[in-house]
Amino acid sequence: MASPSDSKVTIEETDDFSSSNQNGLMHLTKKLIEIRTMLLSIDQSDALKLPSIVVIGSQSSGKSSVLEAIVGHEFLPKGNNMVTRRPIELTLIHTPANGTDAVEYGEFPGLGLGKITDYAYIQKTLTDLNLAVPSTDAISNEPIDLRIYSPHVPDLTLIDLPGYVQIASLDQPETLKEKITALCEKYIREPNIILAVCAADVDLANSPALRASRKVDPLGLRTIGVITKMDLVPPDQGATILSGNRYPLHLGYVGVVCKPSGKKGRKETIEVVARRGDDYFRSNREQFYGTGHLMVGTDTLRRRLMEVLESSMASSLHGITNAVQLELEEAQYQFKVQYNDRRISPESYVAETVDALKARFKEFTAQFRKPAVREKLKGMLDERVMDVLEQLYWSDKRLPEFTALGESRVRAEIVGREGDGREGGEGIGRAV
Repeated sequence: MASPSDSKVTIEETDDFSSSNQNGLMHLTKKLIEIRTMLLSIDQSDALKLPSIVVIGSQSSGKSSVLEAIVGHEFLPKGNNMVTRRPIELTLIHTPANGTDAVEYGEFPGLGLGKITDYAYIQKTLTDLNLAVPSTDAISNEPIDLRIYSPHVPDLTLIDLPGYVQIASLDQPETLKEKITALCEKYIREPNIILAVCAADVDLANSPALRASRKVDPLGLRTIGVITKMDLVPPDQGATILSGNRYPLHLGYVGVVCKPSGKKGRKETIEVVARRGDDYFRSNREQFYGTGHLMVGTDTLRRRLMEVLESSMASSLHGITNAVQLELEEAQYQFKVQYNDRRISPESYVAETVDALKARFKEFTAQFRKPAVREKLKGMLDERVMDVLEQLYWSDKRLPEFTALGESRVRAEIVGREGDGREGGEGIGRAV
């Protein structure tokens, strides 16, 4: 058995991805992730679908701990009530370390906050963005784009979704369960990879994540099972779960211990939790390493996700190539229609765009000269006058008054007609 000093492997020592980046497929995956990021920033169409890893699980399954273990920092929002109310599209970009300097930072492209090196500030920003969704709505479909650059992370695209709930609280809508289910089903469609997070102390038959994945991936061809809280069950039981005999998945199961625990009022860091998890699996080597090939540990999970994403990107490459070719042909056709195949430079394109803007602005101003403005103002005033008259004279409150006034006027007209009739009769008699 390894000594304690040998078992304490730091995240920096196990997260050296520089050698992996030399692989051609890994380099291709990195480029495809960059392309996906650019497409999301300029176009939301579904013409080009690049696979991502979608993380699903119940609120108590340990999703946040798994994601923070992959990143190596605590950055996700925490709270007693439902805190994750919006999808978090997390893009991890591996950056080469410059000597001993390991520059790590995050960016929110949609907010323009620049490079953020303080992970506590990233956590606060995510918390504020999520809590901005009213409790009456509970969740929002609008995603949060977060990118993390670090030499200690692999090139991955992860999507964190709100956790499944069984019963909505009093301050939440009754349809919360259905809304979360619909949101998750939207993201776990093909070609995305499903990361189903389940707790070891809960029967897999009751796992909402596995049930949801079975609906869209019945054969388990693109689902990875992550079993958290492995230290809460006996090692033999944990090894049986990871074997996947009861609920087989093509991509297998990975067991992790990544939940921080408080000791004497002090919370464990991510590095301490990672070492504790490695120590747990090494101390039970016979169960986890002796029989069969079981995947355990946070570092194994990182590498497994890299392998699966690489394979998924490779299998999607043919479809992506065809989609890019179609988009290119469409762009060439539009260019031919608009510019008639004449050569155009960046300068001439900008000049033509400015000229078109000037022409549109001139046309717009011509539509709003003095007669047009006067006519528009007259229409607005007429509408306003009608509103005032309605409030003063045509409201329901003054209806009895107008009714009485109308009846008195009718009676006066009748009396006047009768008087005119009598006067007319007398005149005729005198004449006779």
